[in-house]
This record gives sequence, C-alpha cells and structure tokens, in this order.
Amino acid sequence: MLGGGIVGLWTADSLQRRGVDVKVISASDHRSTTSAAAVCVLLPFFPGDPTSDVFKREIRWAEDTLEYVKRQDPALNSFLEVTTCYEFGLDGMIEDGFPVEKLDYLDFADFEIIHLDRHVADCNFAVKFDCYLCNTEVYMSWLIDDLKKRGVEFQIAQVDSLDSLEVFARPFDVVLNCTGFNSLFPDPDLYPVSGQSMFIPVNGEPPPRRFGLGAGHHAIFRHQRGFYLGSYFLTRKLYGIPRQDLYRQSIDFAGGAYRDLCESVGEQAPDIDVSRVERVNAGIRPFRTTGPRVEFESIGELAIVHNYGHGAHGWTIGHATSELAATIAMETIG
Repeated sequence: MLGGGIVGLWTADSLQRRGVDVKVISASDHRSTTSAAAVCVLLPFFPGDPTSDVFKREIRWAEDTLEYVKRQDPALNSFLEVTTCYEFGLDGMIEDGFPVEKLDYLDFADFEIIHLDRHVADCNFAVKFDCYLCNTEVYMSWLIDDLKKRGVEFQIAQVDSLDSLEVFARPFDVVLNCTGFNSLFPDPDLYPVSGQSMFIPVNGEPPPRRFGLGAGHHAIFRHQRGFYLGSYFLTRKLYGIPRQDLYRQSIDFAGGAYRDLCESVGEQAPDIDVSRVERVNAGIRPFRTTGPRVEFESIGELAIVHNYGHGAHGWTIGHATSELAATIAMETIG
C-alpha cells in the first residue's frame, strides 16, 4: 500500500478484512499527512455538473462512506459529532464552483438559506445545515492502532522510483497506489487543491456551542478538543509546506471577518486564543475533474491498483472507493 492518508488506510482496512496480508508504505507519519490536516465535514460539496454520471457516482460513494463511519462510532462521542455549519457566499455561489441550486441534489442534510441584510466580509447570504464532523487526528490514530492489532505492517519510507517500488513490492502480489502527486504514476488530469490548517486546543473550559463557519477560502470549526482554523480549498500548489501568509490570513480572519459573520447569523463568536496554536499542517490533495481513478494498471512486472484523485473529498467518499479498489485487487490476485 503506497500512501498513509485516509484513503490508503481505508484501502488497507478493506483488504485486511478480506484476509489479505497488507503493508503500508508512507513517506511520513500519519500526523503529517494532508488527511490529518483536514477538518472533515462529511458532506459532499462536489464541483461539476450535478446531473453528470460522475457527480451521481460520487454521491453514492459519499452515502456509503458516511454510513460506514457512523457505524464505527455508534456513540458519536469519540471522533464523530453532529455540528451546525454555516457556509457563506456571494450572489448564489458558495465555495469554488458550487451554486446554491446544487443543494437540491443533496439529501444529506436540511439546508436553510439565510439572506443577510447587508454585505458582510464580501458575502450576502449563508447556508445553514447540520452535519457530521470528524476529528481526523483522533480517527486516524484509532484506525492505525486497530490495523496494527490486526497484523497490518507500517513502514515510513520514500519510494522515489519504479525500481525502488519493485524492491518493496517483491513479496507482494499487488501494489495499491493511494498517493497523490508523484513522479511514479504521472497523470495529466490531476490538478492541485491545497490546504493549510492550525489547531488550537481548549483545555479545562466548558465547551461553548459548537459550530463551523466558512467563507471563501477560510473556515473555523470547533471540535470537542479545540478549534481548527484554516484555508482549505486553494486551487494552487503550495508544496505541502506551511506558509506564513496563509497563517496570518487565518489569524486575521479569526479576529475580524469571523466575528462579523457569526453576528450576522445570530451566533456568538467564541474567544479564540491564537497565541496557543499547537500545530500547523499543510498539504496538497490531488483532484481529477473526471473523478477519482480506481482501476488496474500493469507496469512492467508490477500489478498496480490505483485509488487516488479525490481532491478535498477523500474523507467524504474514500471508504467507498477503497472497497472498490480492494475488490479489484482481489480479482487481480485471483
């Protein structure tokens, strides 16, 4: 298994449950992956034509993935919680390429359109909805511990050529490629979706009402354990290295526009102590306009099953694509 993000871990999980010996090769510890940097809102805001086969297929994947994650946390008090979210927009558009009309194609939540009486931080309306929020760090740590108990091996190593990949793959029948941008499997259909987030813990304080709020590229979410601030959907490559300018923009958003936006929808902005930033994560998520690539490919002596290209939606649809990738791998093994 190449890749230790959530898609790689879910694919390892799907294969191990089928009785397959699995080894996960990752270039970094899971806490340094893009998946760990994400604030996971399990709601499919997909770009593209909502009447297309790609969109409909990904909606089905999102439904299957959500049901799987909910089954793993039946008490909803470990890594999943129900929260209220506000997505702000301008003139009928929220996020990149998502018009409000597309909400008609989603039955994951009840959406309420709030029209603001004035422009606030360049926004004139908000969409309010309840959804599931996943604490990614807690979930991934739990999943890795569970996989290790079930015999899945983990190794941190940089696989930088097909020759080195053959060395790692020699004892195994199939290579699962769950990585993003790399030189081993170039893909002209990929384009980068970058993200950067910071985590601010809250200890020993009674939790205020928890809600998430996003406007443009900026968002703030309140988990059980603290706040996530960040810039989550940037369609340019940032090379996975935290940037000072994005850090400063998030800090400025928390102290300015965030409070104004909260007030505009009747929410009291919580106090966020930005001096207590515990960590900053940055990463690049590979996105494909034709949807994730989940298919078999033969390269020399290597049997490859690809499962990548989810962009910013790995958490949203990744378990369903992992089940498909595992099925293809089992067919390859014979």
